[in-house]
Amino acid sequence: MNRTDNNQIEILFVVLGFLLLICISLNLI
Repeated sequence: MNRTDNNQIEILFVVLGFLLLICISLNLI
């Protein structure tokens, strides 16, 4: 695996976590 692939996977997880947080906060409202 290249470093760029690792970075892309990390970014993907960060984005998914961010979307999950947004969904949770929208449900709390």
